[in-house]
Amino acid sequence: MSGLYNEKRDLLDKAVFGDQVKSFLNSEIGQYLLAKGDKERDVALSNLTMADPFNSQEIQKLQNEIKVIELIRLWLVEAIEEGEIATGTMYSEYDEGN
Repeated sequence: MSGLYNEKRDLLDKAVFGDQVKSFLNSEIGQYLLAKGDKERDVALSNLTMADPFNSQEIQKLQNEIKVIELIRLWLVEAIEEGEIATGTMYSEYDEGN
């Protein structure tokens, strides 16, 4: 029974966390951070297109900046998706039980 409880608790935690991430991203602070990330990524992409092709350190630095911004967005989207999947699973389990 403990395993089942832990499984349900894990689903609930993922659902709540996904909802918290979604709410945060819809807040003024979340919107500001997303816009700031977009701007920083755009600047890095622009700088990358103008970078000296023989300056591998500069190119790598710019690529890393872009990658970090994209990874953060990916992690946030994954958290929301995991939450939505967990919510769907809980609803399905509830429907099966009734």
